[in-house]
Amino acid sequence: ESTGTNMDSEGILKAIDDLKTALKGDNAKLQQNIDHLGHEINGKLDNVATEVQGLAERVDEAEARVHQVETWAKEATEALCFCIEQRKTQLKVLDFESRSRRNNVRVFGVPEGQEGNSTTQYIETLLRSQLQLPEDLDLKIQRAHRTLTSKPPPRAIIVNFLKEKILREVWKKGKIQVGSSFTNIRIHWESGTRTYSSAREAYNELKRRGIQVEEPATADGVSRAEWRLRELLGWQPVDNSGAAVALRAKNKLQDFQRSMI
Repeated sequence: ESTGTNMDSEGILKAIDDLKTALKGDNAKLQQNIDHLGHEINGKLDNVATEVQGLAERVDEAEARVHQVETWAKEATEALCFCIEQRKTQLKVLDFESRSRRNNVRVFGVPEGQEGNSTTQYIETLLRSQLQLPEDLDLKIQRAHRTLTSKPPPRAIIVNFLKEKILREVWKKGKIQVGSSFTNIRIHWESGTRTYSSAREAYNELKRRGIQVEEPATADGVSRAEWRLRELLGWQPVDNSGAAVALRAKNKLQDFQRSMI
């Protein structure tokens, strides 16, 4: 019995030793797996940190570029507004010029040199005889001269009056041709000269022929292109304060984190 008991004890001890050995091996493998998993997690965390750092740098760069673009847009808007104001001034000058031409009369068919030394005196005599005006009526002629064109003679004579009274007499008489108004535009094509009743009509004809010209202004002095520019530049720049920039960066980072989930 002692011998059997000893053998059983030895078997139990051997089984315990085998179990310990197996547990040690399993613990070593488990520890190895844990270490490997820890290294893998640390590597992924390092990659995430690097990506977040890169994203933060890209956000900073994007903010800087947005600020540059907004600064440029502001300066461009101011420059374009200045150009629009210049355009308005130019249109006012053109309107003033057109108004000054309303008192002009063109006299055709007078032979070259017949006016002598004083074109004004000759025109006054001609108008009095043609319109049968009283001798004591002051015609108020500011100036009279031949047109500065290279057309074959006789060139027309342009007469400018201070008052419109004589112009009305000319229109009533109907025998002295009055020059076209400012809105009439004459274009000398190779096929001949054509007169257009408005700037829009002349613009459409030039555009149809493939000629690049500036679009005429509208009634209030602003072209369609300028209206389009105003619409395109009507946006307001974003807030560039520190709090606003930080909030936009935070929102972008949150969007990035949501995309990683």
